Amino acid sequence: LDGDMLAASASGALGCKTSDAALVPLDASMSVSVAARVSIAECLPADVSATLSDFGGTLGPALEAAAPLLEVEIVEAVSEEVAALCAELVGS
Repeated sequence: LDGDMLAASASGALGCKTSDAALVPLDASMSVSVAARVSIAECLPADVSATLSDFGGTLGPALEAAAPLLEVEIVEAVSEEVAALCAELVGS
């Protein structure tokens, strides 16, 4: 917390794969980093960013190609959640 600005960030790794019995075995992995700053006075996100990286698996190239679109979707979803959580936190 810096004045009325609250900052939070998270990072992690995601991975999945089909069953070994799948007709077409596939797998995918990537790292995700998200950061957000929100004004608790107004519950408006000031900065929200998402970065996808370290793509792996058979679907890694497809995920990497889609990363710019996925990052936009993540930013929009995080912005909505941050605003809702802030409103809940400050009771507005």
